[in-house]
Amino acid sequence: MFRKKLLIVPLVCISILLVLRLLTACATSKFTSDTIERSSALSQDDSSIEESSGIQDTNTNQMESENLAKNYKDFEKHVEPFSYSIGQKSWDDAEEIEPDALAEYYIYLGSTDEVTFSSAYPKDKEFNNPLIPADVLEKGVQKHFDVSAEHIRKSQYYDAENNTYWTGGIGTTVDIYVVDTEQNGDLRTIEFEARIESTDYNASWDGTIVVQLTEYNNYKFISYERNNFKEQNP
Repeated sequence: MFRKKLLIVPLVCISILLVLRLLTACATSKFTSDTIERSSALSQDDSSIEESSGIQDTNTNQMESENLAKNYKDFEKHVEPFSYSIGQKSWDDAEEIEPDALAEYYIYLGSTDEVTFSSAYPKDKEFNNPLIPADVLEKGVQKHFDVSAEHIRKSQYYDAENNTYWTGGIGTTVDIYVVDTEQNGDLRTIEFEARIESTDYNASWDGTIVVQLTEYNNYKFISYERNNFKEQNP
């Protein structure tokens, strides 16, 4: 009897140890599974945060691009004319601008939405280009420059006999790049760099335009300064 009892005790102990090991294995397995699930969830959260951040960055860049485009549209009409004759010399008073440059400015406006050359205008006999009635062109120029009609009529474009201005094709090879703008009350200052790059001629210069913004989305040019002019043959 004594020997049989001794055999039973070890068997019971072994059974208890096996049960404990099984419970430990299950607990370890559950811990590992929970850890993996939490790690996966954290990874997904991090991925979502990164994706959200990427979307925000993209949206921010897109908004900045749209704002830049909108801002450029706001002052494009102030800058582009200076790729033509009115941008060739500095001036503080519109009366200092060459009369031909003022007439050409109105011809330039004909390429914008602001001015339309009426089909009812008479045509010149040689090239069949429209002849602009003097009061129409002069008022169009005076809308943006404080200049007298008498000064504009010194232009070779003016036909005193018919009281009209003849027109023709004008063009430019100047590329303008706006580098800075500043708003001070109703005055807007625009700084730009200009370049001509062709097979025959290269040149560059800096320009500063001061524009006064007026009522009804109108504006007047106050002054223009041209600096650092450099030219070279290619």
